[in-house]
Amino acid sequence: MLKSLLRLTTLSFITISFVAHSGVVV
Repeated sequence: MLKSLLRLTTLSFITISFVAHSGVVV
């Protein structure tokens, strides 16, 4: 359960960072 939550949080953080970076670049 905790591992799944950690994975979801990590993926969300990476996705947000990627989107934010793309927004800055574009």
